[in-house]
Amino acid sequence: MKENRIDTDPALEAYVRDIILGRIYHVRELIGNQEDVHTLIHETRKTMKGIRAVLKMIRDEIGYSSYFRENRIYRDLGKSLSGARDSYVLGQVFASLCDRYPAMIHQTDQETVMKCLTGRMDRELARFTNEKGGFDHIRKELDRGSGRVPQYCRLRNGFESVSRGIRRIYGRGRRYLSKVSRDFHMAEFHEYRKNTKYLLHQVEILQPLYPRVLKSYAKSIEKHAERMGITRDYHRLEVYLADEAGDSIGDGVKLLLLEKIRAHRENMLEKILSNASLIYAESPDAFIKRMGIYWDAGDGLHV
Repeated sequence: MKENRIDTDPALEAYVRDIILGRIYHVRELIGNQEDVHTLIHETRKTMKGIRAVLKMIRDEIGYSSYFRENRIYRDLGKSLSGARDSYVLGQVFASLCDRYPAMIHQTDQETVMKCLTGRMDRELARFTNEKGGFDHIRKELDRGSGRVPQYCRLRNGFESVSRGIRRIYGRGRRYLSKVSRDFHMAEFHEYRKNTKYLLHQVEILQPLYPRVLKSYAKSIEKHAERMGITRDYHRLEVYLADEAGDSIGDGVKLLLLEKIRAHRENMLEKILSNASLIYAESPDAFIKRMGIYWDAGDGLHV
């Protein structure tokens, strides 16, 4: 995807509009070029989250009805790919686990589990195509979505157009971090991860205000989010082996695998929580005040 550049036109509306349209066209181009299906699934889901992060940033400015409509559409498009994405990732994580502990899992057990996961992935892809319209449906929705962007993306050229939306996402991430740190639950960890990824997309949009500082901050959030993604994928594999794998793998091997997965996941979680305080070091008010200072110093965002 092409990076947004800063020029001399001070119109925030044009800047945000071009970001949304650029992300829509990015996925449209990938679909048209018939990329590898797993690359296409990953890029589509990531881009839908990026568009939703922009919508959350401008929610107060465009009005809740426009926000609700657009957010729901892009949420559902990304969600339609969840089954296929999760099945593929389960296979990737299981393969990495086999590489990590080659003496633990017999080759026959590896092949059996991978065959089950491949079959599950094929079924999810068929369901996505046959029941949800596949990428043809996504392409049509994106075409409709691109036509609506000029209608709802009407923004005043000031920090107040985006500040409340950014503060809301930062505040939610900080609150979920507090909950997860006190008493870990995977559902709340998912919410923490989700809001942190929205924050990443928003900081990337703000990056031209103060490139040196915000680029470094965005990189820290990105690395943090990647670790959380790996942790959640290991949890999904843990659930699959415990509840869905059935007799595809022996109980003894299954217990050993679950033990290794939990130990690895807990180690990852400890690193995640220790680094999280760097991402959410400030109060929401202090964070937004600092972004406002960057905005004023750079005379706003320009395209």
